[in-house]
Amino acid sequence: MSHDYYQEPRSQRPYGQAPGYAAPPRQRDFDDQRLKHSGLGIASFIIAILSGIFDFVFFVIVGLIGANDPSIDETSPVAMVVGLILFAAVGFTFIGLGLGIVGVVLPNRNKLFPWLGLVFNALVLLGVVGLVCLCLLLPDA
Repeated sequence: MSHDYYQEPRSQRPYGQAPGYAAPPRQRDFDDQRLKHSGLGIASFIIAILSGIFDFVFFVIVGLIGANDPSIDETSPVAMVVGLILFAAVGFTFIGLGLGIVGVVLPNRNKLFPWLGLVFNALVLLGVVGLVCLCLLLPDA
């Protein structure tokens, strides 16, 4: 007669756990334990990349305009459009920072993209502020 020690309820086992044997290990399904990426973090990361590319192209175009026509003053329509575009770019960067912060504090989500979005948006913002400060400190030609 075959007798399976582990099939009996614990209360009916005469000596508790079988000596020298641990309970069978539980199989973990690692796919269920992987955290989903935060949608807000992915949006923050994409905004950071696009904002960085846009700001780089924007400053190159502004530099080319300034090199070709140095007589542009602050009241010209070109200068006003350039200023509005710069404010819009900085606004999008702040939106990306906000999405990154929210993505970092969301529970049960992977934090990779929110942190990347935060770091890249902060670098873009520091770069824009640094370039604007550098341009303000340069003497007029």
